[in-house]
Amino acid sequence: LATGGLAGGALGNRREDYALSEHFGHRITSLSAGLVPLECALGRLKKLSGLRVPARVTLLDGAKMIARTAGEVLFTDYGLSGICVMQLARDAQALLSAGRKPELRLDLSPVWFTETRAYCRDPEPVPDAKQKTLALLRERERRFGRKDLLTGLLPDTLIGVCPAGSPEQLAGFLTALPLEVIGVRPFSQAQITCGGIDTAQVDPATLGSRVSPGLFLAGELLNVDGDCGGYNLQFAFATGIIAGRNAAL
Repeated sequence: LATGGLAGGALGNRREDYALSEHFGHRITSLSAGLVPLECALGRLKKLSGLRVPARVTLLDGAKMIARTAGEVLFTDYGLSGICVMQLARDAQALLSAGRKPELRLDLSPVWFTETRAYCRDPEPVPDAKQKTLALLRERERRFGRKDLLTGLLPDTLIGVCPAGSPEQLAGFLTALPLEVIGVRPFSQAQITCGGIDTAQVDPATLGSRVSPGLFLAGELLNVDGDCGGYNLQFAFATGIIAGRNAAL
């Protein structure tokens, strides 16, 4: 069996394919969309739809940091996209399923400091981002005045949603922009499926079924998924080769 997961609905993947593995006695763990954009309560930030900016993104459960990524963020009319955001989907969905209210915090300081365009998992925290931003804003206020404080520093659409206030208030907003996560996008927009056949029922050395001798399993049908960057494809290729070789013996 190598039917794949549910991601990318146009590829024809179906839930019935998992039912086939259940017919042979396999357990299926909870299935959810992975590497997929997040739906957020945007409010006035809907005006940013289409804007791409480098940012550091932190996923929070209350005051607890769950995961942190960095890269290019794309604002949409439903929430946020971009590889660094999509990488947080698995954890965000787990929190939502548990009845929690996950929140994203966006640090936009890479826009005016070191640009973070390449995807980065678990980047080093930048504890002084707010202080550096505040120092920059104070200097710009001294030189250009409060009215033109942000002119030339940020895209016009982003300036349009910034609160009117002191450099201190702006620094807080721009380095810890809060967004409530209310959902993840559907499988049709996902790159992978999280969940699948319980790997305890599969021999990792041969990919043979431990509950149905003679059956071999490979790829995304199994409950294994990895970061963005080719790891899921590599797993599919490698397990396909191992299963194929052992099935032929």
